[in-house]
Formats: sequence, C-alpha cells, structure tokens
Amino acid sequence: PQPSSELWVPEEKLGSCPQAGAKSKNLAALRAGLPKWIKLPASAVIPYGALARVFAAPENQKLYSRYEHFSTHLDGSESQVDTLRAIRTCVQELSLPASMQRTLKMAVEAHGGHGDSWWEAL
Repeated sequence: PQPSSELWVPEEKLGSCPQAGAKSKNLAALRAGLPKWIKLPASAVIPYGALARVFAAPENQKLYSRYEHFSTHLDGSESQVDTLRAIRTCVQELSLPASMQRTLKMAVEAHGGHGDSWWEAL
C-alpha cells in the first residue's frame, strides 16, 4: 500500500484504512462486537509510512544514511544477523520529530491516555 498521510488512525476508521494491517482491523472489529462488560486492552495503530517520515526528519538524517548503508547489505548472500542488528540499532536511536510527538500525544490523550508517560504505552 501507499504510505499513509495520517500519523494515526482513529479506531472507527481502521476498516477503511488500507495502511492498517489485518491484525489491527480484526481487533477493531472484535472490540466493536464485544459486550460493554468485556474490556479489550487499549491499543494504537501507527500506519504504514510513519517510519519513513521519522527518518526524513532533519534530526534523523545521519541515522537514515546508516540505515540505507546497512539495507544494501540485505541481499541474502551471507549471514544477516549483524546487518539486522545494525539496522535495529538505527531504528532504536531515532528521535521522534516534535511535530509528530504533538500529534501522537493529542491522539493518546483523546483516547484516555494522560501524563508524561504516554509515550511508553506506544
């Protein structure tokens, strides 16, 4: 699918969002069909394309260069363990752009999240 222009998708719109995966859509359908007395844990979906937007932020350009370098070594010709570890490290070191952080915080708060530890829930 094409990357989403949205940073987050409200649960009621998951069914029509091609950037949300099958698991997310199935959980949303399940939640809608459950009796009110059965509680399903809260969850969030960050649509396809969000990672590319984080990498595109100026503060992550050096990490994106490293990520691109290591990605070119994923050709299947040798053990990929070290390359995949390096890629994982790049992703873990990313900085969340301030504009995205504000949008995500608003989404979390709109769905009952609060305080400064909201990011840990994601």
